[in-house]
Amino acid sequence: MSYQLRRNQTLGDNLRRICQKQVEGALEIVRGEREANDTPVHETRKHLKKARAALQMVSDEIGRPRFKKQDHCFRDIGPADFGRTRRGGALANGAAITGDHRRTSQQTFHKQRSCFWRNWNISWQHLRTGKKQAAPQLEKLQAEIEAWPVENLDCKNIRCAAQRAYKTARHALDCAKTKPTPENFHEFRSEAKRLLCQLRILRPINPLVIGALIDDLDSVGEIFGRSHDLYFLANAYGALIRKPPARETRNWSQ
Repeated sequence: MSYQLRRNQTLGDNLRRICQKQVEGALEIVRGEREANDTPVHETRKHLKKARAALQMVSDEIGRPRFKKQDHCFRDIGPADFGRTRRGGALANGAAITGDHRRTSQQTFHKQRSCFWRNWNISWQHLRTGKKQAAPQLEKLQAEIEAWPVENLDCKNIRCAAQRAYKTARHALDCAKTKPTPENFHEFRSEAKRLLCQLRILRPINPLVIGALIDDLDSVGEIFGRSHDLYFLANAYGALIRKPPARETRNWSQ
């Protein structure tokens, strides 16, 4: 697999190759050169998150100023447009959810469906703008990754990076447990996914142990991802239908 260490490469060459591969994958999608397995937005976001995880693992070796600059570049590549489109997709799915609810009147359902799909279409317009802006930014990052000074990257650097990712995820989980808000749980999910990406890179070191951790984190990410989409959908639904008609209120309370 391309997203993991290879024995015939140094650690520095491995991390450079892995990050470059993810940038190339994102570029192919935003340029329309490759058809995404999932939605283009979701696939592009996955590539960018994987690239950031690899970048984080070389942060000590390339220096904090360079790391922060490149990390911010990855983070800021079309985030508003790509994120907005993903949320638009969650809204569009709401049409199917409300359609299956037998106690929703036809009038209410058609109003909901129209609103959800309008958001979806607006989101795709934003995506087209984001794709045009993303390509030159990704091309610039390609050149910067090629110039990484990672010839002396060693196991200690990798271990420290993985430990930081773990501690950050644990801290985010503690915050979410202390103050269980959707935003805090979403932050925990983001940090857990970053740790997951790094473990996937390190999997060849100990496939059995690290593979089990990957499976656990995969399950956590899936659960909290669905919860986040439902939370966003509930807010959009509430803003659309502040107060149902009296007849529907009676039905829902039965």
